[in-house]
Amino acid sequence: MKLPGWAAALISRTVSLAAVVLLIGALPWLSGNTPEYTVLRARYADREATPEALAGIRAELGLDRGPVAVFADWAARAASGDFGTSWISGSPVLPGVLAALGVSVTLMAAALAVALVIAALVCAPALLAGLSGRPTRGAGTVAAALTALPEFLLAAVLLVVMAVGLGWFPPYGWRGPGNVVLPALALGIPAGGL
Repeated sequence: MKLPGWAAALISRTVSLAAVVLLIGALPWLSGNTPEYTVLRARYADREATPEALAGIRAELGLDRGPVAVFADWAARAASGDFGTSWISGSPVLPGVLAALGVSVTLMAAALAVALVIAALVCAPALLAGLSGRPTRGAGTVAAALTALPEFLLAAVLLVVMAVGLGWFPPYGWRGPGNVVLPALALGIPAGGL
């Protein structure tokens, strides 16, 4: 039986998301350090990693049950809307995730706006020529050049020139609309060329 395209895509994305969540959940066990050691170092950098201190953290977090049991408990609570508390700070996880999601969506929208403006500027000469009755076939050199720009390199150049050199934008952080400009340009310019 062949699944419709939308069903196959939904199943594929669901399995991929579950795999990513499972991998991230298993990272404390895969890192080479025990999870309780990692938590102890993150909570108390100057505290000695004695067997008693590690056993206390292991018992507090239920880590002695293993990664599968810890993940299964978390997944059951997450299905009901409780995403748990941070092992490090003890604060609820969901508000931090939602705040980060808001930043990501804002950056995505700004990068999309930049990409649309760049695409319109790249396509404008051919569109205007076609509307005036003299259609031309452009080489697409500008679009190809913009598409070929690596985002990480463009971001570094924009940061050095516009934030450090000219001082027009903040070089780091997320405090207001000014902080979205440089990342949106770095992501939107190559996408607009494409």
